[in-house]
This record gives sequence, C-alpha cells and structure tokens, in this order.
Amino acid sequence: MGKPAFDQIYGAICDRVLDTRSRSGKNALAMLLIKLRMDISQTQIGVLFGLDQQRVSEAIDQVSLQLNQHFVPHYLGYQHISKTDLAAQHSTVLSSVLTRSERDQAVVILDGTYFYVQKSSNFQLQKETWSMQKDRNLVKGMVVCAPDGYIIEVEGLYKSDGHNNDAAILNTMLNNRTAFDRFFADGRATLVLDR
Repeated sequence: MGKPAFDQIYGAICDRVLDTRSRSGKNALAMLLIKLRMDISQTQIGVLFGLDQQRVSEAIDQVSLQLNQHFVPHYLGYQHISKTDLAAQHSTVLSSVLTRSERDQAVVILDGTYFYVQKSSNFQLQKETWSMQKDRNLVKGMVVCAPDGYIIEVEGLYKSDGHNNDAAILNTMLNNRTAFDRFFADGRATLVLDR
C-alpha cells in the first residue's frame, strides 16, 4: 500500500482515532495494517512501536471499530454504489458481449471463496468449520464483484460443514430477503456464476 492509499484510509478516521501519549493515530492505523498484512503477533508489533501488547491491542481495536463505521460503508456493500454507476464505471466490453447484456446493464460475478481459520478448541465450532474437501478449517464467503475486479460485497461468512456450497449460499442470499436480494430485485443486472 502506498502513501496516498494510507492517507485516504487515515483521512476517513483521523478525527475519530485520537493521538495518545504513547502513539499517534497514524501509528494506530499502521499497527492494524501490519497485523493484517504480515500476521505477526501484537507483541512483535509492540516492539516495532515501543509499546506493550495491551496498548497495541487497544489501538488495533479502536482503529478496526472506526474503519468499520466510517470507511467500509463508503467502499464495500450494496449501499455504496448504484447499479447505474456499477454498469457505467465497472463493466467491460468483453463481459457485455459474452453475457449479451445491454451496455447500461450491470454485469456481476459471484464466486465462493475460502477464509482459512485456526482449529478451534470449541468442538462444535471445530466441526462446523472443518472442510473435508480442503482438509482444513475454513469459512466460506460469496464474493460479489464487477467484471473489472471491483469488489461490491462479500456475503457471509458461512460454515464449511458440507452443506454450504456456492449454490446453497446463493439460495440463502436469494430467499432470505438479504441486501443482495433487494439490490438486484428489479432484474436490471446479469449474474455470472460458475457451476
């Protein structure tokens, strides 16, 4: 991530993540991004920033909360973009030709993905996240994106207990009056799925 992207993210939360005696708001954001990118322990991050693990944990929690409230809704989820804008800004000629869609009609690609998780000490959770197919613990999400790769939403997370394949997840999305169902209710979009 470059400095412009970092500054854009920080700009969304700068007045909500206040500087403390031990760290700046920018350092708090950097701690979260380091944790997400490198997956090193909070103790190790604390060494980098001259803080104890508890202060790192507090900073990461505060930044995560603020990002979820004030940054994510502007860049992820069905509320952040209209289907008209989606079609105008994120369609490709190839997708329109392949799907025989009108140029002003949104083309949306749906595909399940895996998020690997650690084995839980809770037996029930361990059982619900075990994937016999992948031989690992994971949860599933359904990525809803535009043909140019622009991510609109990630639906889920769903258990990997063998009952939640892509078709079952799509049925849940369509039949439970979700935000997905409401966004695409007018039929002015082409959905592309794998089998």
